[in-house]
Amino acid sequence: MPRMKPALALALFFALAHAGCGQEDPVGRLLDHQEAVLGALEKHTGTADEAAEVLESYVKEHGEELAQLKADGKAFVTEHAEDAQAAMIHQAQRIKAVTERYAKILADHPDLPKSDRFNKAYEALFN
Repeated sequence: MPRMKPALALALFFALAHAGCGQEDPVGRLLDHQEAVLGALEKHTGTADEAAEVLESYVKEHGEELAQLKADGKAFVTEHAEDAQAAMIHQAQRIKAVTERYAKILADHPDLPKSDRFNKAYEALFN
């Protein structure tokens, strides 16, 4: 069974971070990144190494923002964990759609989850 961890776990994590936050929506920003990555992977028709290159390029271009989102999310969860349920409800449909798209990509390209390079590149994005 394909791992949903990157698509779901971080989306859930940032949903927690968003709860009660009056600033920009970190969940939405993270999901924007996930959707961009999924779009690139959906267009992918090459090898797992080529897919990993797409992900590595994305990390190179957007890694700083992703790192800041992660840091902001962790800090917020620590300070406002009680708002987690509201945040999950707020982004639930979008999280579900991202998770389903990722599962379809893995089903359509069964070589991807078998590739250490691909898994490492994907985890670098969202973990």
